[in-house]
Order: sequence, then C-alpha cells, then structure tokens
Amino acid sequence: MKKIPLFIILIPFIAFAQKNATKKTSLPLIESICTDTIKGKYQETVFAYDRFNRLIRIVNRNGYLQKSNNSSSVRWVLDTNSIQKFGYVLNQTVPAYNKTIIYESNGVGSKWIASADTYYFKYEHGIRVMDSVVVKQKSSNGKTVTGSYNTIYEQTDTTIRRVTDFSDSNGSDYYVDYLLFHENVIKEDNSHSLRSHAGWTKNFTYTKFDNKINPLAQLNIAPIFVNEKISFSFEKEELIRLNEHDEEEGTEVNWHFRNQNNVLRSTSLRDQRASEANDINSFSYTYNQYQLPVYCTIYVKKISTGSSGSFRSGFLKHISFRYKK
Repeated sequence: MKKIPLFIILIPFIAFAQKNATKKTSLPLIESICTDTIKGKYQETVFAYDRFNRLIRIVNRNGYLQKSNNSSSVRWVLDTNSIQKFGYVLNQTVPAYNKTIIYESNGVGSKWIASADTYYFKYEHGIRVMDSVVVKQKSSNGKTVTGSYNTIYEQTDTTIRRVTDFSDSNGSDYYVDYLLFHENVIKEDNSHSLRSHAGWTKNFTYTKFDNKINPLAQLNIAPIFVNEKISFSFEKEELIRLNEHDEEEGTEVNWHFRNQNNVLRSTSLRDQRASEANDINSFSYTYNQYQLPVYCTIYVKKISTGSSGSFRSGFLKHISFRYKK
C-alpha cells in the first residue's frame, strides 16, 4: 500500500486545533470600570453588548451608601448619570447612530432627563467625518427645547481634530478637541471659544505606556470612535490623601479608545490664573492571563503652576476592570 505523507493526514487536526486556539485566545470584552469606594461613594462605567458582541450601551453611574427609611441600616444605591445607546443597521459592525441621555438629580431621589442628544454618523472610506446631532434639552422654565448642530472631524495619519460649532447670530461659540498620536495618544487639547474670547482650555500629555492591551481598543466602535475616551473626574474628597495640603482641586484620568496600550504616565496642565496646581498621574497595573488590566493604582502628584513646578501634595486612587466570562 502506498504511504500517505503524515502532514496530509494531520491537516484536518491542525485546522481544528487552530480554530480552537483562536477561539480560546479571543479576548474577553470589558464589562465595567469601577473606582474604589471613598466615604461611601464610587464611580462606575458599565458596558453592554448584543449577541454579535457589538457595543449597544455605555452607562455612567455612581454608587453610594444611603440610610434606609425608619432604620439605622444602610444600603447601596446606584445613581445613573448618563447612558449612551448605539444603534446598528442589519449586521453592520459600525454604529449608525448614538443617543446620549444625561440625567440630573436634586440629590434627594428625584431625577429627570436634562438632555438627550442623538448623533447620526457620516462615514467616508471607513472614517467618521461628521456627526449630525439633534438635541432635546430642558430649559430653565421646564420646557423642552429642540435644536441641532454638526461636528466636523479632520483626521490624518497622526492627528485628529474635532470642531463642534454652536455659533449663532450673536457671535462664535465652538469647542475644539485635538489629538496627537502614533499607536497611542500622545497629546490632547480641549478648548472652548465663546463670543470671540477664550473660555476653558485643558491640556493632557501622555508620556509613557505599557506593552499590554487596552481593553477599549477591542470594542467594535474603537476604529470609528478614535477620538473618544472613558473619563473619570474626581473631587479631592474622592482621593486618598498622602500628605497634608489645602488643595482645592481633584484630578481627571482618561482611557482612550484608539490607544493600543495602557497609559502609565500623564500630565494635565491648567491655566495658572484659575488654578494653583498641575497634575502628574502615574499608573501601575495588575494584568490577567490575556494581558488585560484588572487593577490599577494611580498616584496623583500635585505640582505648583508657573515656572517653579514645586511639589504640593500627593494622592492615590484605585481602579478595577472587569470582563465578560
């Protein structure tokens, strides 16, 4: 009998093994990003998916301890701040629209929808070039006001610029976001120009990254939402104080969708006319077997604005990442 080469016999087994290996090594999707609990309060961002593993919802909420009525016991309460809902056409992997709902609360249990913005995305060659936004916002007299505006995106191989124009007959009013990147975001500028004079300006610089995997980059929206981020803002009371200093401000930390890796060091600069301190944030991660972060300790170093740049104070914050099983 003629011998059959061994490698031909093994081909089905190799293919089967490769298929199983691919299935086993597929990365779990991010389920939540949650802060530590300080003074009975924490922040959390939760992600939800459809059966095709497309992102359909991002929920930002606070958890806090509340005393039960007529009882000395306490219970955890979840307070939703905002929800993003993503809509798709048939089996497309990129969203056709996104509806963002922002809630406001009176602090004693009553809350209402402050605004509902629906973003309709325009793509060219697989790149988002414009959002047409319809906004419904509750006015000061309680009535709902409907309006619309456009956001334009300008993207090159190393930059992304987003301009949101709210200008009317009374003058200019627009926001500009600018990202500089390679594999990861290196610099981020955010500014608001109002009625022909400068409003607020924020500047973030990212100087160091790990060589592990950013869980947000695995989402189906990441190739499109290249200028978006998950952001946490902390008041000083929400940070663990390491030394005594009378600081007025907390800090802000960001994880960008377009980053391939996780940030290890960032700086945020403020206008020294409005603030006494800039921030240097250092990140230290623990990873799982997929090289995804599961825990992060952030050291917040406050330094004086201006030319001196002297040390003022230090704080800690802890972040946990959870994934779908």
